Amino acid sequence: MEKRKFGWPLLLIAIGIIFLLKNLGFIDLNFYELLFSWPMILVAIGVVQLVDRSYVSGFILLFLGTVFMLPRLDIIQYDAMRVFWPVVLIVIGTALLFRRRGISYAASADRYRASAASTSPDADGFVRIDTSFSGSKTLFTEPVFRGAILRSTFGGIELDLRSARLDDLEIFVDLDCTFSGITLRVPPTWRIDSRIRSTFGGFDDKRPHLPPDALDMAHTVVLRGSATFGGIEVK
Repeated sequence: MEKRKFGWPLLLIAIGIIFLLKNLGFIDLNFYELLFSWPMILVAIGVVQLVDRSYVSGFILLFLGTVFMLPRLDIIQYDAMRVFWPVVLIVIGTALLFRRRGISYAASADRYRASAASTSPDADGFVRIDTSFSGSKTLFTEPVFRGAILRSTFGGIELDLRSARLDDLEIFVDLDCTFSGITLRVPPTWRIDSRIRSTFGGFDDKRPHLPPDALDMAHTVVLRGSATFGGIEVK
């Protein structure tokens, strides 16, 4: 069962309360404009990502928003562009550190977790790819696809699954796309259920549109995870 996400509902409630207080005259206009400035939006989305346990993207957005919010609060005065690139380097380094420590997604079954730890890229029908500042292009060679964990930071992943078949009723693909692009090439008859959370990113299924009776309704490939300043495509 998929865990319920509380971040976005709580953010909508908070925005509604702020609007209500502003319309009732309880919030000063200058403070209201500060709350809806672009650095505060980054902070809010970062908090949402952390609440929903997307720790890497949540930290990046929270850190960026906080750094660029400080001058607006008159806490520290500096030119934003003078700190931009140092901040970017800090964010990249921290994101890589989190990756090294093995923040990962839980697979849907114990056998998935066991196969994900294998050094083989497609052992037992399970794929695990983790790229940073590099690209990966993989042709899946096993006859049956059983799931994947794909993570990319400042890089790209292309996984070709067009020669594989599906056996399980639900197959889970966990993705973390941060400042990157991930492309999945799959048969046009596969039924895709996207549960991707996008933050300044997006998901796009570019396969030819088929009528429902032409799809393989007995099996579902579930895409889970997040795209932060990146894109995930199915072709």
